[in-house]
Amino acid sequence: MLTWYERDDTENVFLIPNGMPVAERRRDYYWMVRDKTAKILEANRAAGIAPPYTYTLIDADNRVVGSGTFDTADDADDIAWLGCFFGETTGFSVAMPSPLAGESYGMRSGVVDATGKLQERP
Repeated sequence: MLTWYERDDTENVFLIPNGMPVAERRRDYYWMVRDKTAKILEANRAAGIAPPYTYTLIDADNRVVGSGTFDTADDADDIAWLGCFFGETTGFSVAMPSPLAGESYGMRSGVVDATGKLQERP
């Protein structure tokens, strides 16, 4: 079960069957995100940052539209799969904080401004 909250406090719940494959068109993206996520999880462990890890959902206009928390048991494979799921079903990108300079999950990092838009780092 996957639960996330949108800006208006709407709760979204999806039931995802075990073993559900990544969409064919997202496989390259999956492997890129999986590799990046593995580095972030290792950096979190080294920095003493323990799960659960949070994520932010970003729409096509770079507006923060929601957030959630990965399950404590989620590993790099699970998190990359969830990134593909959000892209496929909602069109949202996922941003995950990272202790690595210049690194964030899904290649999205920056600061949320007063209007709720993500101002990406160069």
